[in-house]
Amino acid sequence: MQNIDCTKISGKDIVERVIANPDFFYCIVRSYEGQLRAYISRLTNVSNEEIEDILQESFIKIYENINSYDNDYKFSTWLYRIVHNETISYWRKHKKRMNDMQLDISDDFFVNIQSDTDLIKEVDSTFVKEKIKSALNKLPFKYREVIILRYMEDKDYQDISDILKKPVNTIGTLLNRAKSQLKIILDK
Repeated sequence: MQNIDCTKISGKDIVERVIANPDFFYCIVRSYEGQLRAYISRLTNVSNEEIEDILQESFIKIYENINSYDNDYKFSTWLYRIVHNETISYWRKHKKRMNDMQLDISDDFFVNIQSDTDLIKEVDSTFVKEKIKSALNKLPFKYREVIILRYMEDKDYQDISDILKKPVNTIGTLLNRAKSQLKIILDK
């Protein structure tokens, strides 16, 4: 069992294998743990212990609901949806403390958002990066989450729609409003 290269198994195949033999669940953990951990960190920027708690709860939910996976969705999108829900649930329980959290932003984010907006011209400037980081932390959560999914997680509109359970047009609207809000905050 441990000799299987989990990275070469598609999401649908992993689901079928886990349903047939629960020991294959380790393939889901092994294949997606890193990117889901990064997503939680970007969305909340909580401590590593809290990330582990959210991730553990997410994997429990994934395991419990593996039979309800719908092949109409990408497997990774289904995973992100569960992790998103667990993160939001955690956020609601710890809202007061979470409002003060600072967003963790990678350099890739600046490259991705620059290619889609006119918000920044000089991504090499530490000052500009810090200013954008501060502005993102001031965005309402509904805007911050679409920015994170689009520009940090590199999800397309359909994937974001599936993760947030909102129509694709709404995702486009939210992204446009988020970018507008970001620009207003940056122009202050």
